[in-house]
Amino acid sequence: MASWLGHPRYLRLRERLVKHLQPPKYRFRRLHPVVFLCGANGSEGRDAIRDYLHKFSPNLFVFYAEKVWQIISNLGEPDALQMEAALANLADLVIVIVESPGTFTELGAFSISPPLRKKLLPIVDKKHEHAASFIASGPLKWIDKESDFRPTIFTELNQILLSVCWFSVKWRECALRW
Repeated sequence: MASWLGHPRYLRLRERLVKHLQPPKYRFRRLHPVVFLCGANGSEGRDAIRDYLHKFSPNLFVFYAEKVWQIISNLGEPDALQMEAALANLADLVIVIVESPGTFTELGAFSISPPLRKKLLPIVDKKHEHAASFIASGPLKWIDKESDFRPTIFTELNQILLSVCWFSVKWRECALRW
């Protein structure tokens, strides 16, 4: 005795159903990677990295927090740290150019979060590379153990584009895993 699963009417119905469930409009498309670029307000190094990424990786979406903060701060809801953490959670990569008190704070705050720590890439002035400091022995050490973009880049901040060349190679390695 044959199963009803082999009946010609059932087979036609099954094929039509499967065909309707597989149209291209229901397929998920890969989104462009998002880079949250943190640095001092008006940072020439941050702008240089942004310009470099736009030129050589045009498929990246690179953003700063300042414009978002201007809008959100008028609403009076989240504080700056909550807003920055929410923006960092949306990004695939968070680059922090550690060059001001605000960026020192961002680095420490972001390094506390395990999901954010995995996507952090700190860029630190070379003069701090071998310093016995809290940042070196705390957040940077932690990030260098767990970040997909490790290790921390130490460079002369006035020559930051030299570090971007290294970053470009590392970004391609990480992007292949996505």
